Amino acid sequence: MRSDSLYKTFIHLLNDTSKPQETETQLIFEVVAQHIFELMLEGNVPHHTLDDLESFLKDEVTDIYRKKTYGFRTLQDYRAQRMRSQA
Repeated sequence: MRSDSLYKTFIHLLNDTSKPQETETQLIFEVVAQHIFELMLEGNVPHHTLDDLESFLKDEVTDIYRKKTYGFRTLQDYRAQRMRSQA
């Protein structure tokens, strides 16, 4: 199912600490871009629907982000707490 792939991509990039100054907007853009790229490799995206798909995915990823990071002020706060809990 595609939503599982979207969520896996999101979690992978959310937990990527190689970009310490990354913002919420940059994270969401990266998740959407990577997911659309994966869909296009499979040939599942008609070109005339790309704008609508991008808008839909942006809203979806924003919703996932807000639910996953609820209680944290920034992406950096979330990642810092996650690193502390893993240590």
